[in-house]
Amino acid sequence: MSDLPRFPSGSERRRDRWNDDEQMKARVWPSCPNPALGWLANATCGERYLDNIFFELCRRLRAQKVPITWASVFLQIDHPQWSALQVLWRHGMNEPKLVLSSPGEKSADLFYERSMAAIGAGVDEFRIRPEGCCMSDDDMKLIECLRRELLTDYVAWPLPFTQGKCNLIYFATDRPCGFRDDDLLSLSELIPFCPVCWRYASRTAWRMICSRRMSGRMPGRQFLAARPRGAIA
Repeated sequence: MSDLPRFPSGSERRRDRWNDDEQMKARVWPSCPNPALGWLANATCGERYLDNIFFELCRRLRAQKVPITWASVFLQIDHPQWSALQVLWRHGMNEPKLVLSSPGEKSADLFYERSMAAIGAGVDEFRIRPEGCCMSDDDMKLIECLRRELLTDYVAWPLPFTQGKCNLIYFATDRPCGFRDDDLLSLSELIPFCPVCWRYASRTAWRMICSRRMSGRMPGRQFLAARPRGAIA
């Protein structure tokens, strides 16, 4: 991974905020006010559909001045005909877009493929910007996509679930200067709670998403057999 541009990881940024013993003793999570995290933790237990949760989460992040323009979450699912589900949000959408993938099917989302490759190699955060240098061929494809979509910064984190399953979440912005450190901190501090919230709802939510949105493509009973990998049984 030496050919990737070097950006501080989420853990490094958090360590930089606590540079003496007194600060370390006082450290709490979250380290700064985060209304979107508070909403995710306290106001989503009654929502059955995670696409709705993700859509509202993105809307609330925008409202608190975190300049996300794109966001997406990828979940592996256990189903005889489907292996993964992507929920894609873009600023200006009235509802998120859902994309199902078949086993063995390569995702059409270049960001997902490259991010999972980097995370599989052991990084805990994958970030890329158009002005980065020393790029590999795969990274140059992402750079071209960022420039084409007028995006200035992209960051992805793994979403660890139970049974060793790892899913993915990413965010991108079109703000000229990209994400600031406080933006990245607000986003990264969502990551520990997202799997907890989504795993709690996954027993009904993801199966019902498939049934509700894709019922014309296969019988509902078959959809109801699906569940995210690593979800609580």
